[in-house]
Amino acid sequence: MGKLRVRSFSVSLDDFAARGFENIGAWILGRNMFGPIRGPWPDEAWKGWWGDNPPYHTPVFVLTHHARAPIEMEGGTTFHFVTDGIHAALDRARVHRWAEIA
Repeated sequence: MGKLRVRSFSVSLDDFAARGFENIGAWILGRNMFGPIRGPWPDEAWKGWWGDNPPYHTPVFVLTHHARAPIEMEGGTTFHFVTDGIHAALDRARVHRWAEIA
């Protein structure tokens, strides 16, 4: 097998990250990925680490023990808070994905 020597290589980190998010129909996050708040939500002020336009641009299902209304953000991201476990979040993500394809 031949060898390949690369002397110079560059890639935009933004482009690299964006390609990693392509073709994702929905995301499932643990609550710690959404934010540092523990226990019941003290208010509706916290909307995640990323500002007004999160990188997901698709529905995100956040696993939590504490109910909260969905949050619609710029770019097509909507955070849904799932209190009935990972299987319920996965089912909801699958339903969304199949609805998107149909």
